[in-house]
Amino acid sequence: MSVDLASNALITVEEFLRYKKIPDTDTVFDQDRCRFLINGVSQEIANYCGGRIFISPSAQISEIFDGNDSKERFVRHRRIADNDTPVIYYWSGTDWTEATSSVYPRAIGRTRARIYFTHGDVFGSGSDNWKIAYKPGWTQSALPDDLKFVCLAIVDRQIKLAEDKEGLDSQSFGDSTTSYNLAGGIPGRYKPILDAYRIIPIG
Repeated sequence: MSVDLASNALITVEEFLRYKKIPDTDTVFDQDRCRFLINGVSQEIANYCGGRIFISPSAQISEIFDGNDSKERFVRHRRIADNDTPVIYYWSGTDWTEATSSVYPRAIGRTRARIYFTHGDVFGSGSDNWKIAYKPGWTQSALPDDLKFVCLAIVDRQIKLAEDKEGLDSQSFGDSTTSYNLAGGIPGRYKPILDAYRIIPIG
C-alpha cells in the first residue's frame, strides 16, 4: 500500500536520499517504508518538543503570564512565526486592553522567541496581568537544519534496525499503529539538540 507523507513531516524522501547519497533512480530502496518512518519520527519529535512545530491557519495561541517589571519576555513555544506580528495585552482590572506598539514600542529578538520593549517600558508586576497572542512555529521552508538532521539521523537508524530485523515491535511510534521500534524513545544523543525546541513553562 502506498504511503503518503504527513503534513507535519520534517523531511522528504528526496532529502533522505541526498543525506544517504542514494540515487533517486534506485529501484531497490523502499520509499514507502521511508515515508512511513519519516511520518513516525516527525510525530515523535513533535511529541518530545511538546507541541506543533509547523504553523497552521488556526494555530494562534495566547499566553497569560505574571509581569515582573522586566522589559522582555520569552514566549513559551520558543518561536514566533516569521509572518506573524504578536499582539500584547495587559489586564486593566476589568478587561484585556491592547498594549499598542505606538504606546509600547517593541521589537522581536533574532530568535523570534523574545519580545522586548525598546523605549523603557516594562511588563509591570502583577499576577496573570499580561497576555501575548501569536502564532508559533515554522513554515516548511524555514525549518531549522538541526531539526531536519535529527529526523534524518533517526530515520536512518530505524531503517538499519529494520534491515537487521531488530526494528519491528508492537509498541506505538509517533501516532502510527504499526511501527518500527524506537526503543527508549528519542535517542539520548539527539535530545540536547531537541531540548532547544521544547515547550518549557516560564513564569
